[in-house]
Amino acid sequence: MRKRILMFICGILASLPIVFPKIGFLQWVLLIPFALLCLSEGDSNGKKHFRQEYTCGFLFFFGYYLVCYSWFLSMYPLSVTGMPKIAALGIVLLAWVGIPLFQSLGFALIFPLIRYAFRRGLPKWLLPIFSGALWSIGEWVQNFFWFGLPWVKLALGQVDINELYRSANLFGSYFVTFLIVSVNFYLAVSFKETVKKRKCAMAVTSLIIFLANALYGIIDLHIASEKSYDTVRISAFQGNISTQEKWSSYMLDRSFEIYERLAEEASEAGADYAILPETVIPYVTEDFSDIDSSLRDIAWKNNITLMVGTFGKVGDGTGNIIRVYEPMREGVNVYTKQKPVPFGEYVPMRDLIMTVLPVLGEINMLDRSLIPGEDSTVWQSDDATFGYLICFDSIYDYAARKSVKNGADLLLISTNDSWFGDSAGTRMHSSQAKLRAVENGRSVVRAANTGISSIITPLGEIVALIPVGEEGQITADVPITNDLTLYTRIGNLFVYICIVFKVISFISIKFRNKITVRSS
Repeated sequence: MRKRILMFICGILASLPIVFPKIGFLQWVLLIPFALLCLSEGDSNGKKHFRQEYTCGFLFFFGYYLVCYSWFLSMYPLSVTGMPKIAALGIVLLAWVGIPLFQSLGFALIFPLIRYAFRRGLPKWLLPIFSGALWSIGEWVQNFFWFGLPWVKLALGQVDINELYRSANLFGSYFVTFLIVSVNFYLAVSFKETVKKRKCAMAVTSLIIFLANALYGIIDLHIASEKSYDTVRISAFQGNISTQEKWSSYMLDRSFEIYERLAEEASEAGADYAILPETVIPYVTEDFSDIDSSLRDIAWKNNITLMVGTFGKVGDGTGNIIRVYEPMREGVNVYTKQKPVPFGEYVPMRDLIMTVLPVLGEINMLDRSLIPGEDSTVWQSDDATFGYLICFDSIYDYAARKSVKNGADLLLISTNDSWFGDSAGTRMHSSQAKLRAVENGRSVVRAANTGISSIITPLGEIVALIPVGEEGQITADVPITNDLTLYTRIGNLFVYICIVFKVISFISIKFRNKITVRSS
């Protein structure tokens, strides 16, 4: 029981840099207690002991994710859905506990697998690499299940220290995860080692990995800062209109007043383009000629191209889209959201959910599920090629990478984070944009309904920002580039290498044990 309690506490400690990235430097040591427990002595053979180890792993990750997803509590009372407060409380608690539960069920395997490799004699110098690879694969797998939700990555804890996550432009954010876990495990192995020379070797190895990563970040930032870029002058609008207000019929005229004023301000600031938040106009604009013409008029009067988050026709259904209005031209749909939000924009396993827990279907804002986009389409203007992400899209690294591979010079994110209020959820979602910028070497312009709106350089530096709860616009000359980072070129090849390494490791462990049994 004591070990299980310790695992739960270790998980909570490991989560803190994710929620508070200002202390991100601690992430390079906060996993040491977890690693030491992985390397503790004791016979753990048999199904009973596997269950005990799995339980320990589950408790660690449950504590870890429970803190990381605590921002779900800020969504109460879900007033925009109109459901009773007691039902809203149940939904919020279900999300807060349910998502960590689902994610911990899979990630819990990390602990018994590391224990298995340790007991079976995997060389101690290789064990940290084994552990880092295993954790990286776990984060990557979360991309492929709707309940996986790749929201929480160890790399998020480094977003306030540019030098320490700069290596994401080499092999992606999973590589940063690998480095963090490996350093922690090398330190843990050094603590457990009894031979002085080996103890020093393990400690020095961890220091070398950390310093090499930091040195690469320093040098790469310096080289990148010396480059000259072409620029495009662009604005991000934040009307500070919440989800509940946006869906109120009386707010449409008010929204137009706010965004027309912001367009005037942006025009005076010299902006040629402006990105508006997600579904800032909550209507299928093709079906409302007056709305469509009003947006076109705003673009024409201010001589600015508006990229508007709205709804649009997608096949036989409706999609969450970005629609472009150039001065003197008809509006055109350029991008459809690829990753609709589960239970917010569609109901997964609808028949089962509506039968077992129909209250979950009430969160969905529309009568039917939105149709997801099929590709990371880009839009080319006279000045640049724009790649788009809408809200949830931005937490999926492959969506941004595909957009850049398709020719995007910069990335625009249209989002609505008003559900989260001024919570860690809003800040964590905003931090994802910094990861996408560094991974692909692209500027990112992010427009949110109520914040955080920001303009981020390819270096991951925020040059302009509108905090949560404020109305306004930010305008800047945004760098554009056609250069591709190594990560953009090769994608998640590093993860595939990790998978191959894991397979080889398990085969070698099995083979070595067979030889040992025969010789004995």
